[in-house]
Amino acid sequence: MGALAAFVGVGLLAALAAPADYDWPLDAPRTLTSSFGEPRRTHIHAGIDLGTGGRTGIACRAVGDGWVARLRMSPFGFGKALYVQLDDGPLVVYAHLDGFAAPMAERAWREQVQRGRYTFDVQLPAQEIRVQRGQIVAWSGDTGVGYPHLHFEVRDGDVATNPQNRGFAVDDAVPPTLQAVEILPLDAQAHVEGGSEPVVLEAPPVRPLRAAGRLGFAVRAFDRAAPGHQQVPYRYEVRVDGRPLFRAVHERFDYADNHQIVLDYDQEELWRHDRRYFLLFARASSRLPGREAAAAAGRGQVIAGIPEAAGLDDPSLLAPGAHEVEVEVADVAGQSRQMRFSFLASSVPQLEPLQVQVVGDSVQLGVTASDADGDSLELRLQQSRDPQSGWTTLPWRAGERRHTWRAAIAWDGKSPLVFRARVTDPSGLQALATGAPARPERQGKFALRVTNQWRYGLLEIGIEPEAILSAPPRLALLANNGKRREVGPLRQTGDKRYAWSAAVEDLEDFDGLVVEATASDGRRAILQEELQARILRRGRARRIDLHPSLRFEFERQTLLETIALRLRDTDPAALGLGPELRPAGPCVVAEPRTAALDAPVRVHVVPAATPAAAGAQGGIGLFVWERGQLTFLAAPNEAGELVGESSALGIFAVLRDSTPPVLRDFRCLPRRGAPPQLQCFVADAGSDLGDGDLQAHIDGVVAIPEWDPESGRVRLHPTRPLAAGAHRLVMRAEDRVGNQSERSWEFTLP
Repeated sequence: MGALAAFVGVGLLAALAAPADYDWPLDAPRTLTSSFGEPRRTHIHAGIDLGTGGRTGIACRAVGDGWVARLRMSPFGFGKALYVQLDDGPLVVYAHLDGFAAPMAERAWREQVQRGRYTFDVQLPAQEIRVQRGQIVAWSGDTGVGYPHLHFEVRDGDVATNPQNRGFAVDDAVPPTLQAVEILPLDAQAHVEGGSEPVVLEAPPVRPLRAAGRLGFAVRAFDRAAPGHQQVPYRYEVRVDGRPLFRAVHERFDYADNHQIVLDYDQEELWRHDRRYFLLFARASSRLPGREAAAAAGRGQVIAGIPEAAGLDDPSLLAPGAHEVEVEVADVAGQSRQMRFSFLASSVPQLEPLQVQVVGDSVQLGVTASDADGDSLELRLQQSRDPQSGWTTLPWRAGERRHTWRAAIAWDGKSPLVFRARVTDPSGLQALATGAPARPERQGKFALRVTNQWRYGLLEIGIEPEAILSAPPRLALLANNGKRREVGPLRQTGDKRYAWSAAVEDLEDFDGLVVEATASDGRRAILQEELQARILRRGRARRIDLHPSLRFEFERQTLLETIALRLRDTDPAALGLGPELRPAGPCVVAEPRTAALDAPVRVHVVPAATPAAAGAQGGIGLFVWERGQLTFLAAPNEAGELVGESSALGIFAVLRDSTPPVLRDFRCLPRRGAPPQLQCFVADAGSDLGDGDLQAHIDGVVAIPEWDPESGRVRLHPTRPLAAGAHRLVMRAEDRVGNQSERSWEFTLP
């Protein structure tokens, strides 16, 4: 395979092949409302959504000759779905249907009658039901979702492929919109404009940015193939100094890796600001195809500011100096948009703690700095008797070595005195240090504020003392075995702000931290903060008992990346529980909420944590609150234990639901030329009905209840014809913690 093919990838080359000639699957104008590869809450959109103008009941046709391979009906997900295996290879899927055409409808009905319930998923024998090209096979609907449309997929076995490159393209004359580019510092030494936070560019900056270390790029963009609808672009690419660095295409993926969508987007930005930035680099554990980096070692990231990188033919290693970045997004039709900007690979200067020594009636001051780029540095040295009132410039002289300076000032040993040094490199990056002469310890305390932030495999601890310190604070992590580990050095980011960061991979378990600091006036402060963390490494199984009421079990395959798991109690009132759910046990936040899981984590509730459960009215359940949605995980098992599995970390809560479902509003609706439609409504605002735990009997004979969870409507389908005269319907509903309700209605057919 040549260099182009190696970078572009097999998926894109396959897309460039001539598509097959198929019929269009829907009797409606070609309107694309959602594209292949779009992110959903827990998965990748595996097909294209075709608009129906807000209507249901539009004919869906066989796109080629083949046979029906699978039929499904469910209140959720795909709703009513039809799978057709085409004779020439692909499997096509029609989902969210209103109904099947004959003979598929008869086959589905037999399955429901045999099971006595609405929900089923059945594989059909090969060639049992043949379909011909152009034949009506179903009608479009809105089952499983809240708006009418046809979801259409083209699969190769268990691999979803982009229908627009398989013969189902939609006209698109509008190029994508590139909204913003994000630059992310990805290790403890990386920075953008001197800081460790990501920087967002909505337009090219007027001057080159200053950045160095391990950096990644991300882009926020959308495509618009139809008015009023936004889709994701088909292709993303980033180039540095004109050389390809990373390319991604939404072309194909294995259904087994569908959940890995979490690795494609900046989850921190999504969690904080609800904005989706597609990462222009591959996370180490990603198995999604079509994500191709020019250099395998960098995976699409760059390491900027490495002097020895100047002669290496690796686009991910960048020497100090100016570099140009070009980010491009394109649609399936090949239309594209770009953003170009420059950055200057320049390391931030470093300042050692100020050397302050009292000699007689004067203070001798020493300043030492360094710069990894070898730049010359400019010093600004200041003193203050009262920092609240201002600072004055202090004369200095050059020291014996490069980047060292000395100064002296008279001092009576009693009055307040603090110093501030700031060095600046030619690119404008700065380093700051403050200090003061050592003073006798005095009574009185001052406040210390400590923050911790975990993102992209980094722990960053911020320390903000109330007063200017005589020397940098001391920071130590407290291990769970009682040992104390001093860490540093700390970076001073303001007159009264310090920070320290480290890669989670380099940390061990710890239970807290200690900060010790001395103010310039001699007051001392010590803060000890509980910060229980367990370092969970990808590929290792581990059982976590950090919380007295919950136990977490991570299997070897659970984590996609190493994380630092933290647990803390929270108020369940923040979950917005609604009228039926009440706290009945622990409510615990498991962080980081952005952790990427490859398999569910198992959560056990310690039985003693729910003492009120025994004998109390109403069932209890384990729930997880994640991204604004409360999801039921488990009811007590036969041993009375609550054990559930969750595909994400979030807020885990034990809740009580003592309200049974409400059955109401039975109606017998006449239909021209057809038997009346029987329907009622069911409502449950607590643990809900799962996949529709409903039972219906008419005159003692099973009827099939078709439940729409969004409206609560239940359509009843008698399994035998109803004669004219009086009939009796009995409906039963049970929620997922065992609350049951039953109601009957009498009705008469003319």
